[in-house]
Amino acid sequence: MAGDLQWQAVARKHECALLVPTYEQSLATASCRWWFDPRNGSDKEFIRALAELATRSGHPELATVPWALWGHSGGACWAGSMLYLHPERVAAVWLRSSFPLQQAEPIPPAALSVPVMCNLGAQEGVVTTNHAFMWRSVREFFQEFRGQGGLIGVAVDPNSGHDCGNSRYLAIPWFDVCLTARLPDTAGSATLKPMPTDSAWLAPLLGQRAQPASKFRGDPKTAVWLPDVRIAKAWCDFVNDGNVSDSTPPPPPNHVRISSTGEITWNAEADLESGIAEFVIDRDGKQLARLPDQHTGYFVGRPTFQQIGYGDEPKWPFLKMRYSDAEAKQGGKHLYAVSTVNTTGLKSVPAPAIAVAAATEPSEEFPAEFVAKQWPKGPAIANQRAGIRPDARLLDACVGRYEVGPCAVLPNGQQIVIWRDGDQLLAKFSVGAETTPALTVYTASETNFFFKMEPFGELFVIKNDKGDVTAIIRRFGVGGGLQDCLAKKIVD
Repeated sequence: MAGDLQWQAVARKHECALLVPTYEQSLATASCRWWFDPRNGSDKEFIRALAELATRSGHPELATVPWALWGHSGGACWAGSMLYLHPERVAAVWLRSSFPLQQAEPIPPAALSVPVMCNLGAQEGVVTTNHAFMWRSVREFFQEFRGQGGLIGVAVDPNSGHDCGNSRYLAIPWFDVCLTARLPDTAGSATLKPMPTDSAWLAPLLGQRAQPASKFRGDPKTAVWLPDVRIAKAWCDFVNDGNVSDSTPPPPPNHVRISSTGEITWNAEADLESGIAEFVIDRDGKQLARLPDQHTGYFVGRPTFQQIGYGDEPKWPFLKMRYSDAEAKQGGKHLYAVSTVNTTGLKSVPAPAIAVAAATEPSEEFPAEFVAKQWPKGPAIANQRAGIRPDARLLDACVGRYEVGPCAVLPNGQQIVIWRDGDQLLAKFSVGAETTPALTVYTASETNFFFKMEPFGELFVIKNDKGDVTAIIRRFGVGGGLQDCLAKKIVD
């Protein structure tokens, strides 16, 4: 789920870490209530894990920054219960298809100032008897929370049951508004701003129209609370037909490349409001293909590029942003471009492709499964410039000359030379007669053999079964995405 392009968009906008906790119970046959009730230990484990992640990632602020919590079913029980336990740390909470387990207990006063949205499907007891307890319990929680002045809303999806339906198209803009209002001005600060209420809109519970709070004539303590006009409009769309309208096209793809073999590759950032449904590939000004060519298999809600499933998770393995033009003439010159289409059907401006040498996958000598097992896929581990003294054998194993294979963004024939200077590794890059100055390589982990280099990104070491370093992967940011290039060792 952390690989979801649309959730990444809102996290990127607000400079947030996107974290998906997974819990394992000691007894697989035990009730899932063991983990989704934080008081049974998952609260303490979550905080402990955050502290460990803060240390290992080189981002100490992760141990103390606020949380924006989203949960589905048992995950919503957990998220709502964490609001009761840590209201001062929570910026906003979205509860899909469940409610806090402590709803019979007194609500902490600090929790009443945290924006909360209760979201469920009409088939969860609202218009059917399926999951009837769900609506009954959600309604009781809403009435108690709102009755005390809490900033809480209810959004019923008319088309779904216990699945997540199209909820993300309301949830992500809602988080966007809440985070814009509440996140501190200083990055890494733990102090949240109060949620403003002067621009709020209200709507009757299970109603379909909202009004500015100043014009609402009903009892505000029984009304759905919405933070502003943008969310009020999206909420009206959602509760009426399960969709949210969008009038702005998505951002175009970036780093579009076409190889001499007719392979087109690109990166893309999702439309925050409407995600990505597909990509359109043009050749010489005419549509050549769509990716995917059709949406098949099981998915929930609007068809998406990553095929969102029952629990709002994208289908794995992710479809690659890559297309091969089998009809390209050898040596012929064509003009290619790629456009992004969001889930409301709006299309970005085309992004033209730049011709480069052929991009390659890891060769059979380094099969994808082998590479994936050894090289970290997650965010960069920051430099650990003090306190880590790597084993001398590790340093010696990394020393050598490496040649970068065909890569979409690096010149052919680039070499990376790594050598040892005492307890430190140094490196330089060269193409022909041009060579960069020596750069320091900082060891971030002795066990994962992970290296970060500045200003050229990261290096990941690949070892064979004997423990010999046989290749490295050079990773760096390109156009908002990540690019990996394989370099094989040619000289020890």
